[in-house]
Amino acid sequence: MFPAIPEEYLLSLGAELTPEVAARYADKMNLLLKIQLLGRNLGDLDASFGLLLDLGREVLPHDRAALLWQDDADDAPRLRESRGFSPADAAKPLIDALLGDDRPAMARSVLLSATPDPGPDAGAVLQRLGAASLVTAPLYSGGSVAGHLVLLRDRGPAFTRDEAHLLRVFAFAFEGAIDALLQADQPRALAFQDSPTGLFNRRYCEQQLERELDRARRNNEPVVLVMIEVEGLAAFQQAHGHAVGEDLLVDVARLLGRACRKSDTLARCHADHFAAILPKTGKEGAAIFARRAFEAFDAAIGDEERRGLVGGVSLAISAAAYPEDAFSPETVIEACLSGLAKAREVRGQRHYHQYPMAHPQERDEDLLDPNRAGLLRAPLTDPRRLLKLFARLCLEAVPADRVSVMVREGGDLVVRVAYGFGGPEELAGETRIPLTQRTISTWVSQRKEPLLVGKSGDMAGLPINRGDGYRGDSFFSYPLVAGEEVLGIAHFSNRRDGGPFTREDLARFAPVARAITRHLHLSRSFGTAQEAFLRDSLFELVDVLEQQVPGMEGHSAGVSRLAAAVARRLGLDPAAVASIQLSGRLHDIGKVGYRGTVLAQGRALNPREMALTQRHPLLAWKFLEGIPLRQLDRDAILYHHEREDGSGYLHKPGSETPLSSKILAAADVYQALTAPRPYRPAVSPDDAARYLDDHKVSLFEPRVVDALLSVVRETQGSA
Repeated sequence: MFPAIPEEYLLSLGAELTPEVAARYADKMNLLLKIQLLGRNLGDLDASFGLLLDLGREVLPHDRAALLWQDDADDAPRLRESRGFSPADAAKPLIDALLGDDRPAMARSVLLSATPDPGPDAGAVLQRLGAASLVTAPLYSGGSVAGHLVLLRDRGPAFTRDEAHLLRVFAFAFEGAIDALLQADQPRALAFQDSPTGLFNRRYCEQQLERELDRARRNNEPVVLVMIEVEGLAAFQQAHGHAVGEDLLVDVARLLGRACRKSDTLARCHADHFAAILPKTGKEGAAIFARRAFEAFDAAIGDEERRGLVGGVSLAISAAAYPEDAFSPETVIEACLSGLAKAREVRGQRHYHQYPMAHPQERDEDLLDPNRAGLLRAPLTDPRRLLKLFARLCLEAVPADRVSVMVREGGDLVVRVAYGFGGPEELAGETRIPLTQRTISTWVSQRKEPLLVGKSGDMAGLPINRGDGYRGDSFFSYPLVAGEEVLGIAHFSNRRDGGPFTREDLARFAPVARAITRHLHLSRSFGTAQEAFLRDSLFELVDVLEQQVPGMEGHSAGVSRLAAAVARRLGLDPAAVASIQLSGRLHDIGKVGYRGTVLAQGRALNPREMALTQRHPLLAWKFLEGIPLRQLDRDAILYHHEREDGSGYLHKPGSETPLSSKILAAADVYQALTAPRPYRPAVSPDDAARYLDDHKVSLFEPRVVDALLSVVRETQGSA
């Protein structure tokens, strides 16, 4: 249990904006006005709380944030939203730390700092939370405290009393929107409620599924959607009356509700269909829920009289899990519906089908590389994570089932990454090969030239050291050479088509090899110049991806240059221009998670492929979280496909997206239109400019379009 926070760290701060604070934080005043305007358009509490945390970073820079909330005055506060905690559950000790048994403490702000000495009790709280400084602000609803906004900095500078006051003003700006949403609960409940059963309806279920998937992507957690069909219900109602059938459904709904956890969402989506959204749950949890659903159905028809009546009614259940089975709300629902069709083929009162679908080629894994996507969704902790991503991209350039990357360390070659060798992904993790040992790798290292072996006859005089799992005699090893120094070796075996590797394979791998070599060279400065290493390595990663898609090479670099020029034309300060330039260079890094065959195919994406690839800004946003690039604007990247009318990938209108993302959006569209794609030729600069001009206001910010067209005309005139 946390010690109580001493009285001297509890601040009684007014919500009014004093002239002193307004003068000190003049650059935040427009943001506070923006918050009040946005609050009027929020659709639900979850959206309000999410915006509260997202905009909180603009008000006060911080490393982590959390929102504690009481749904009812008699309930204990609970963690409602968090940012920067990994996993998200790590934020839960904040409840003990800040509240404990002392509810009155919620009415005041808290300000803790490791410098100067905060005292043993407050110091213990900071140490337990792993923070150097902490500030909170109460959130009022209906005249009483209902929540607490908490910001933490893991390193200096410490929060100040003025910043605590600013945070209280910021929280106050949201209170009107929260009150309005809470007062509208009754009519909103009716709009989202199925009246016979009292459950949520289909509309609410679809919106909640979208929210849960977004939360799962941010926190790298699973989610399961379960669909439950009461088969034979229509015939039962026709035989015994609609009222009797509704009574049965109400009993089934009530007992299904008992099978759900507090965090689950249960809805009636059709006359004879229920759906359950199970957050933080995998396939094992789905099977447990299915068993409970069958037990609930048995209980609903438990007495002899009803059992005789409902003999022709049965239950079909299907489940699909994110991220194993599908990656978007549309494909999760599609998977569940397909599973129900399979479940109906099983006769009897108990049948349950768990995805995959009958046709594995329709799975999302055909579009998304699960290994690369997993690496993007987890936080970056060391250079080896980037090396793994480069190694995965090797398998896009070369059609091999196996690749290993060895790095030279002193007198050894050390296997750092190995894919396709069976067993755990990192089976060969720390294998060391002394350079004095006679092997293929050391042979290539000494000669500093690629070795291509097409057949067994080419191996005469070579130190063959192959183990199990080789399907043929062909392989190739490629030295990663900087100047005269060998930094490592990349080795490929088992060509996917069973044939020999070719000179064309060597040529396709050459630019990837150069990128990996530069990455290895940069990694030597990870300890002393970490930011430069990360920045340049991420640039290399994006460039390797774009080199593999016809027409894409140089796209991100072009967007970066054009966006920076537009930002300068708009009069933004040098720091903002540098931030937009860096963010533009990395805006498409989320596409590293997708298979090159999807991005390079000679046709426009179909609706299902488009729905999945539209997630790349979210992948980028998650991957870049915590990466110490000071000028990086993750929100610009997250929202670079949003449009002013809300028709973008995340359906955020222009009033909810920052200027930086609007600049990237316009530059991205112009660069994309004026470059060829596998499924269309390039559009002329004049036609691309006309498109942007025709759609300013509806799709693009007018002043951004005007600035971009001015830059383009000036550039064309100079040329």
